[in-house]
Amino acid sequence: MKNNKFAKGYALFQKLHGGLTAEKVVDDISAISPELSHYTMEWIFADLYSNETIDMKLREVSNLSSLVAIGALPQLRNHIYSALKLGFTIEEVKQIILNNIIIVGFPKVVNALMLLKSIVEKEGVNSGAK
Repeated sequence: MKNNKFAKGYALFQKLHGGLTAEKVVDDISAISPELSHYTMEWIFADLYSNETIDMKLREVSNLSSLVAIGALPQLRNHIYSALKLGFTIEEVKQIILNNIIIVGFPKVVNALMLLKSIVEKEGVNSGAK
């Protein structure tokens, strides 16, 4: 049963990831592990992401950089879309990715930039909302 905390987390999830493949991922995770779905909505979105000590744009910079560092391209795709929804431009996302080159190396940054290129070219995302 979904509680108010789940609903609060899911509302923020929808704001950041709504309409993306992330919804399917949550449904797929729920089918195999409802617990993980609840942890995601209640702990990550309702607790961690709802903490206002830092804003969502700063959190998204951290998320993008972390995902580039670990090479998690499917999750990076979702967070690129979230960054665009939050008002980042494609150029800003590109610079966040490029900033990682010294620490995480060329291969991971190149892979992330190729993903960004794919989003821009094949999926018709414009140059940002600013």
